[in-house]
Amino acid sequence: MTHAHPQSWSELSPLAISEDAVRELHPAESHKLYLNTYPAAETVSIKAGHAFVLYVLQGECTLTIAGAPVAVAAAQLIHLEAGVTDCVAGADGVSLMKVFQRG
Repeated sequence: MTHAHPQSWSELSPLAISEDAVRELHPAESHKLYLNTYPAAETVSIKAGHAFVLYVLQGECTLTIAGAPVAVAAAQLIHLEAGVTDCVAGADGVSLMKVFQRG
């Protein structure tokens, strides 16, 4: 697996990042979208059977990718491979949106 790097939302859209803005970029006919919010310092495992894009709508988190920590903050996105990615929510919690391409 290659090491993933966060990208800025502003590279994709002139709109402020939001659930609606992400949905506008990824219509339901061709994508599955999941919104999750986690409280401060909560650790979760993000499990996926397919590659996906993870958008940070609010807050920040640290992902463990290929054994290395990767910080991702509000208005950023990151492309992740299938598998399990550990995620630790930041001090103010985090709101994430996962986007999968429909097969």
